[in-house]
Amino acid sequence: MKLMKKILEFDKRILFLFIMSISLKYSYGQLFPYNNPVFDTVLSDNFNTNSGPYLNSTNWHTFYPWGGGNFFTSDTVTAGIPWCPRIQDLANITDGVTDTNNRRIRNNMCTLIAKDSVTTGKWWKYYNYPSATCTSLGLGPCNWSPSQCLDERLVPYKYSAGMMLSKKRIKYGYIEMRFRLRDWEADKKRGYSLNFWMYANSATIPHSEIDIFEIDCDSGMYTSNVHVDPTADAIKTISEDGYPYGDEPFVGLSQNTPGGNGWHIATCYWSPDSITFSYDNNPLWYHKAENTDTNQYLLPMPLIIDFGLEATNFCGANVTAQTVFPVYWDIDYVKVWQPKLACDTAKTYCNITAASFTNKIYKNLTIGGSSCTAAFNNGQAGAIGAEYVLLQEGVEIGSNMEMLIDVWPCWTEQKFETMPTPNPPPADFLNRKPSYNND
Repeated sequence: MKLMKKILEFDKRILFLFIMSISLKYSYGQLFPYNNPVFDTVLSDNFNTNSGPYLNSTNWHTFYPWGGGNFFTSDTVTAGIPWCPRIQDLANITDGVTDTNNRRIRNNMCTLIAKDSVTTGKWWKYYNYPSATCTSLGLGPCNWSPSQCLDERLVPYKYSAGMMLSKKRIKYGYIEMRFRLRDWEADKKRGYSLNFWMYANSATIPHSEIDIFEIDCDSGMYTSNVHVDPTADAIKTISEDGYPYGDEPFVGLSQNTPGGNGWHIATCYWSPDSITFSYDNNPLWYHKAENTDTNQYLLPMPLIIDFGLEATNFCGANVTAQTVFPVYWDIDYVKVWQPKLACDTAKTYCNITAASFTNKIYKNLTIGGSSCTAAFNNGQAGAIGAEYVLLQEGVEIGSNMEMLIDVWPCWTEQKFETMPTPNPPPADFLNRKPSYNND
């Protein structure tokens, strides 16, 4: 049945025609862009075994851009205790993606392994650049943080674990991970956390962070956060926890989930309007991003997957004699979707079918006309305009068609780009010794 020749216009000339005999299936809700043809998959790693047991080096770094270890200061290090009891990625100091002690690809999944064996890891500390300290250490500006230089040294650590950091940095998109923690039971002491997050900084934004999740593996407490510091003045830091203290949700990580063998799905839908976090398809926190809010300050950021060991991001979650090692964290896949953009295009489709329609976010979109046929009878389509979507005479939408007609802001600051390669360590890196002072 063809749409009647009638134009209904209101705010921003948005046209919605609802006719009972036409099936407009809104199955592409904003939280499920993998079903929406406007979105493309820009990053997808299913961890197949094409590279043997090794991580795909096209997609991932196996070290942090700012150094592999922890920020040692006088309040975390005392003489005679030559480690900070936290995570250190062993792969960073052995064979990179070929490390299988703490990270291995097997059975089409990536397993990150945490161990309590003492290993050597990186100590790191930033100094303002330029400065006398940077000069005395022979350090230049960091690619990751040009307003600072980075001092790195090797020290022993109590624990080792695998981590991953994407080689692409992202601004906006739908991010999803499917994962499980083996042998998890509620209310057992563990002392570590699972973390899936994003981080970057710049000369004008010293801190930009989205925590898709931080999970306390003692209790199952699940937190999601947005942290931004738009100036060097920490007083102006914007830090938004997803839940008031004491109201955080608790999730089950048990392998006894119905039909799931312990697999869980965590998502973050990051758009210019909002940031929404979900777990197992249940929305947990919705962050509305206004013009004066955090979203305008967030930078393009890489994905980071790591353990907190010990889980100092959760008060009192420390490793004890009850903690069982090794720990196996299985990751089935990591994927990112972003919409296709034509933000400068005022698009008109006259003679068109679903097969020849190009799904994008247009500046505005007009379909049909007095001498046009626009038959959407089979398949999927997303008709999206930033200003309006106008359906005119000749538009036909059949009962076998799934079509989303909507108005979204154009994602003009959307990014999917290669992250700058981190600086190599100083030439005398291996000869340096840790110091325990206030520098």
